[in-house]
Amino acid sequence: MKDDLASPTTSTRALSSSLTQTLFLQSEDGMLVLRDGHFVACNPAAARMLGWDDPQQLIGLRPEAISPQIQPDGASAADRVQSLLRAAVSEGAQRFEWIHTSPEGGRLWFEIVLTPLHLDDETLCCATLRDISRRKEMERRLQLSAKVFTATRDGILITDADSRILQVNDAFTRITGYAEEELLGRTPRVLQSGHHDADFYRVMWESIHQQGSWSGELWDRTKYGTLQPKWVTISKVTGAYGEVINFIAVFSDLTELKRSQERLQFQAYHDALTGLANRLLFKDRMARALERSRQSEEQLAVLFIDLDHFKDVNDSLGHTAGDRILRQVAHRLQARLGADDTLARLGGDEFSICLAEIRDHRDALACAETVHQELERPFQYSQRWFQCRCSIGISMYPDNGETVEELIRNADSALHNAKAEGRNTTCFYAEELTERAQRRLDLAQEMRQGLQRGELIPYFQHQVDLTTGRVVGIEALVRWHHPERGLLTPGAFIPVAEEVGTMAALGEDILLQACQQGRTWLDQRREFGRVAVNLSAAQFHNGDIEKTVRRTLEQTGLPAQCLELEITESTIMDLSPRTLERLAALRRAGVSLSIDDFGTGYSSLLYLKRLPINRVKIDRGFIWDMGTTPESRSIVDTILQLAHVLGLEVVAEGVETIQQRDQLIDAGCRVAQGFLWARPEPHPHLRCCSAQASNDPP
Repeated sequence: MKDDLASPTTSTRALSSSLTQTLFLQSEDGMLVLRDGHFVACNPAAARMLGWDDPQQLIGLRPEAISPQIQPDGASAADRVQSLLRAAVSEGAQRFEWIHTSPEGGRLWFEIVLTPLHLDDETLCCATLRDISRRKEMERRLQLSAKVFTATRDGILITDADSRILQVNDAFTRITGYAEEELLGRTPRVLQSGHHDADFYRVMWESIHQQGSWSGELWDRTKYGTLQPKWVTISKVTGAYGEVINFIAVFSDLTELKRSQERLQFQAYHDALTGLANRLLFKDRMARALERSRQSEEQLAVLFIDLDHFKDVNDSLGHTAGDRILRQVAHRLQARLGADDTLARLGGDEFSICLAEIRDHRDALACAETVHQELERPFQYSQRWFQCRCSIGISMYPDNGETVEELIRNADSALHNAKAEGRNTTCFYAEELTERAQRRLDLAQEMRQGLQRGELIPYFQHQVDLTTGRVVGIEALVRWHHPERGLLTPGAFIPVAEEVGTMAALGEDILLQACQQGRTWLDQRREFGRVAVNLSAAQFHNGDIEKTVRRTLEQTGLPAQCLELEITESTIMDLSPRTLERLAALRRAGVSLSIDDFGTGYSSLLYLKRLPINRVKIDRGFIWDMGTTPESRSIVDTILQLAHVLGLEVVAEGVETIQQRDQLIDAGCRVAQGFLWARPEPHPHLRCCSAQASNDPP
């Protein structure tokens, strides 16, 4: 013991007895002796507990030197040491908890008993240490577990080995409605809903006993009787000898998740606007209905419905009104169908109906007539009434197809035929419709190839001054030199180009070729006035028309004053204000603008006044009937008078006879074009600028 003391003082003598020394050195409890706040003796157990290799290393140190500056109670270590030493001397032994720091920096918890040692001439203090770090860690974990138990959003239920409820947390009460006091001593069977059978619970308990836990979806009932889906994990807790002492169930409420899944599933299979089945669900129900029809050996019908000219409603009243009417349409049609029939909205203003297990085509036709009648009843929006009409195409199982795709494709073909026949009608599928559709697809592919090979070229037709006979303009009209079918006029391929989306590319190609030809005529000093090129609606929707025209003029070198752009009345009425401003910019740059087929659209005088146009072209239909139909003559006279008031030039199209020419001259028309002077040709005869002209046809 002598080696463990700072000096051979009274304290050394007090511990010098063999028995005391043995107890001090061999004790499993850590022991430290302090004089004036410094360690003067340390046994091996204390050094080991504190993480030191040699007890002698601690001699002379103060307790705060091996402790954090601040102790758990918030006091500084130095102040706390002095306070405890004074209390031990004056009041007797002090028991307290303390944190020491190991040489490696780790924190160690100790329970310390500080006892005064009263010797002859001085009083020392003996600190007996017991390491409680493990106990503190267990307390920390227990506190954390308790916090998790109370704070988690998951419900927790604890039972004894006999499945009698011992404890539930607050989340359990919130989710199920049961307070803890209502369940203590009862079993979880009180939650069962009857949704699961006995085999389900047998398999569940086998997993718990054999594997220690089970996880899965349970459907229980709340205190208020509501069916409640949960994701549950049940675990067994065993004792030291493997015996079951508790079961713990942790679960989360799946109610909102299930609702979200139902909403997502509904959205995936239903139309957002009307709530009807969408195309995906329609096909699925069709497949089921087909299977039933096969088994019952009955027929099935597919009706494709398209609302005629519904775009006019959206354009005139806005999409809010259009959406309101579409919902009314869906409601009316749904109310007239049977429980086994399916009504779907395929998009836009297109609907479809699947009539299951019908007798024959008469049932399908009766349904179509019902649809027509329902839509003919006026619809109301914002104190205004509207009447809808529709075109319907019908395909029948098994006559027109035996698969979902065949029946849908053939109903669509029948719908196209109904539109072609003037709309507001019903057509059944016929084989020739499919052949016609295939021909359209073949023609579309051939047209794309023809554009690449340069088979589509402009033919030109004179526009003649009726008083002088001079050519004042020349219109570019597209023709297709088809490698197999010969020369095709626009009526044979323009509708297909508009349908398959090649119209914009075709229009730009013809514009480029026409401007190149115009530049060539200028270089040859040929008299042609302006070259007029038709613009399609697709060219406006496909990009910036102003940039396209300016780029073409720059590329070909044709002056802007030598180009005229023709736009149909219906197309120009649909243009946005921004596009109209770009057309106005072209006119300011020198490009002429004209309305083609004037009189066939629905332009108002106010709107016509605001358009950036130079001239209008009277549709050939009015010219042809001018000599035999007073109404057509009156329309021509009115257009000429209107154009004069608005300061617009007029071109009459389709003049084929001298009588028509003379009538136009009498009416005050100055410019015309038609077969009377020339048919469209790729290289028209044009006089040199110095030549004289005659008004007589060649």
